[in-house]
Amino acid sequence: MNDSGENEDVDWGSFDSGSSDSSSSYEEPSQPEYTEPSRPEYSEPSSSESYDSGSSSDNNSGSDSGSGNNSVSSTSNAPANSTPAVVKKANDVTVSVTGGQKFRIVTNAEHTVYQVYHCGISKASFQVKDADGNTVAFSNVTLVQGEDKLWYVNISFAESVDTKDFTVSVTKDDATYLSTELGVSGIKINGTAVLSTVPAAETSYEIKGSEIYLSAEGDSIKGFEIKGDTLIMYDIGGII
Repeated sequence: MNDSGENEDVDWGSFDSGSSDSSSSYEEPSQPEYTEPSRPEYSEPSSSESYDSGSSSDNNSGSDSGSGNNSVSSTSNAPANSTPAVVKKANDVTVSVTGGQKFRIVTNAEHTVYQVYHCGISKASFQVKDADGNTVAFSNVTLVQGEDKLWYVNISFAESVDTKDFTVSVTKDDATYLSTELGVSGIKINGTAVLSTVPAAETSYEIKGSEIYLSAEGDSIKGFEIKGDTLIMYDIGGII
């Protein structure tokens, strides 16, 4: 209705009812694309790495099993467990008397027994014992020439050791092999002769009245003489 009271014709086609233009279409808001997070890839530890479950291992005995993210410690950083014990070694020397055959003196690791080897074969074995019969350890064994120009195997002990009552015993084979084949006349302890390796000569005796004569290898000497109730013994060292 206008100011004069007459109705106006309304053009409904041009009336905007709030709807969008027929040429335009309604687009529903697009939903954001959801991307599922990818799972982290799990890689199995290589053979050079090991999990410390608390038990010791050869390479990581010093590592700390309570540190969660720390890498396995290197063996070069691990403290030494202990000082290795000093291991004694057997002694093996090759010797010979002047102009004689070579032989070996082999001492065990404990230095309680030594053996004489000739041509690769053990010919005699020796031990040193104290007054109570106990085996004692010595320092070393060497071949020496005495003031009498004879050759001896000398068993050495420290100067602080009292060897007065020590004896040498043959524990294997025959000690006389050292004399008959190798030219060694006896065994000494710290320079004192304690055992002869020279075979004892076979002797015979003959009684002439009150005198007793000993014979060996064609030699004969007066060894004993009886005077009353007394038996006199003469020096027989040259024949026995």
